[in-house]
Amino acid sequence: MPNKIGIDICQISRMKIDDAKFLARFLHPQELERLKTIQNPDVQRQFAAGRWAVKEAMYKAWNFPNAFSEILVSGDQEKPVVTEPQICRDFEISISHDGNFAIAVAILNRN
Repeated sequence: MPNKIGIDICQISRMKIDDAKFLARFLHPQELERLKTIQNPDVQRQFAAGRWAVKEAMYKAWNFPNAFSEILVSGDQEKPVVTEPQICRDFEISISHDGNFAIAVAILNRN
């Protein structure tokens, strides 16, 4: 299978960090817990937007069968990696923030 690539951009200000139902649709339970430890609402929105963008980018690269909330992206200070589920561990991902936008690239590496 050849490598596949996906990219997504997300407007940070659109993240409804006070809407638990919205967040639970795309954040893994461990990501929700991490979000709660962030004190600054702007940084919370950045975190949520980055996770949204990377999961959208992954979906664009490969129409995987998992719900976004089943996907765990680990790593905040270091390079982010997909740690759950096993089927998604072949992704190389990158997340960046600038101004009011988060952008993510996902490459499915099946070589």
